[in-house]
Amino acid sequence: MRQSILTTLDNPYNPWTHFDEWYNYDLLKGYDSCGKLARLAPSSSDALPEEYTDSLKEIAIDSIIEMYPNIYTRVYDDVSDSDFEKMYKENKKKFDSFANDNEEAS
Repeated sequence: MRQSILTTLDNPYNPWTHFDEWYNYDLLKGYDSCGKLARLAPSSSDALPEEYTDSLKEIAIDSIIEMYPNIYTRVYDDVSDSDFEKMYKENKKKFDSFANDNEEAS
């Protein structure tokens, strides 16, 4: 089964290949994507089957992205660094456009 990680549109680091940099950026910007996800989905444990917790995690990621579509997205474990960079550039445009619209509305 493909795995995914919750990330933000403006984070330039691939969480699968540069987790430490990704995590530091995420916390520095005040997102705490891991914490947000942990509050909505239980982590793997011996009490629940792994397939069940994986499904709950994917549902939680879907919910967060639905609530904050201009901030969050997901990255799958099979994305290459070059594909991630292309995805990041497109996502960054979307994020910057949203941020600019919000600044103008203020």
